[in-house]
Amino acid sequence: MSTGNRAGREQLVIAINASQSHRGPDHTAIASSERCTIGYSRLAIQEPTAVGNQPARSGDGRFVLVFNGEIYNWHELIRQYRLPTGGSDAQVIAELWQRHGERALPLLRGMFALAVLDTLTGDVTLARDRFGIKPLFVWQSSTEVRFASEVRPLAATLQGLVFDRRALGDYLHLGSTLGDEAPYVGMQAVPPGHYVVVHPSASHIEVSTPHPFCDETFVPATDDAIGTIDAFGDSIRAHLVSDVPIALLLSAGVDSTLIAMGAARQARSLHCLTVTGDGMPDEGSAAADTARHYGHTHEVVPADLTQAALVGFFDHMQRPTVDGLNTYLVSAAVHAAGFKVALSGLGGDEALAGYRHARMLPLLNQLRWLDRFPDLPKRTLMTAGARLGIHDFEKARVQRLIMRGGPRRPLQLTMLQRELFDVSSVSTLLGEPYSPALATFADDPLGASRLQSWTHA
Repeated sequence: MSTGNRAGREQLVIAINASQSHRGPDHTAIASSERCTIGYSRLAIQEPTAVGNQPARSGDGRFVLVFNGEIYNWHELIRQYRLPTGGSDAQVIAELWQRHGERALPLLRGMFALAVLDTLTGDVTLARDRFGIKPLFVWQSSTEVRFASEVRPLAATLQGLVFDRRALGDYLHLGSTLGDEAPYVGMQAVPPGHYVVVHPSASHIEVSTPHPFCDETFVPATDDAIGTIDAFGDSIRAHLVSDVPIALLLSAGVDSTLIAMGAARQARSLHCLTVTGDGMPDEGSAAADTARHYGHTHEVVPADLTQAALVGFFDHMQRPTVDGLNTYLVSAAVHAAGFKVALSGLGGDEALAGYRHARMLPLLNQLRWLDRFPDLPKRTLMTAGARLGIHDFEKARVQRLIMRGGPRRPLQLTMLQRELFDVSSVSTLLGEPYSPALATFADDPLGASRLQSWTHA
């Protein structure tokens, strides 16, 4: 959006689309108004024919939408709100927006980043799904707003960007930036579960503060085993709504095995892929047995860490992170196997406390009890730490965990486990005081799930 000329805006959006074509190679288009141009590159999953192409327009023509992601309940929304049949999930959002505006956002079940242009007022609403699965970065000045799904294409259109030292501090502290951080000053991501409204006038552009459209605290839907199983089956059913073939990333682990079981119970046969390569555990045989047991087909796909693959990983990295190489290699293998969509067990460990450090959660009460006593000699502390099953922690972390003043809440324990450098060390490296943004979550009992959302977005 800009107070400048329309032709210049359109050329800029076309260039951003081209630089993001790897995200959506199936179709690209733009739409313009007096002061705004929006565009998209499509990866066709729902209604992969031309019927599903964007921009999508509401029935009255007022609202124009571009959308990255997938809405799992769009067929249910058509029936519930008596929307026009046909079209795609993008068209459903446009029709809902005509009726409900931003109140349509909580109705959407899925992953999305979207921009809706109101051709009557000139406003543009930018929104991002509850967990921030789909990225959406925004840069603004007094006369212009630019947004994109990736940092690099957006940064390439700007001059004189300065690296954000707060984001650098978070990277040094936790190994990644947060879900609503970008690595440059003046650029931010729309926070997960929020929307912003961009309002242009003849002389300047205003951007609202982010508005939440859902509860920021991700409260579990149930606390009983039967309810959890039902919710799991419902989630699998929702994720199987696709008009293109779906693969399953099947390992020898519990999470992907459960997905294989859940799909079979719903009479869905999937093509299972097990990715192998140098340095990876050989899970092909066990995965093949699982696939055979549940009636799925199975294929072993090699993913070699070549020099070219390593260069490609860094070329595609949008924000600094110590994680993601395995995801990049697996995604490349899925693409090479001819699939656009692949299910995985990613997120299962966060939701069900499957990480090794979660086994220490019951010990926090014992550590609180030990806090009443004077600090024990260092050797005794280290011995106790090994007996508690935390011998794989670095020695400094063991001491911080057991000594008085150490982590005593789930989020604090998670942060300690993720930590690369402690706060003091980060301050020294930056040459200025550093305070973690996530420190405000320290007393939140559900903070661990929020942390995962913020850091992996």
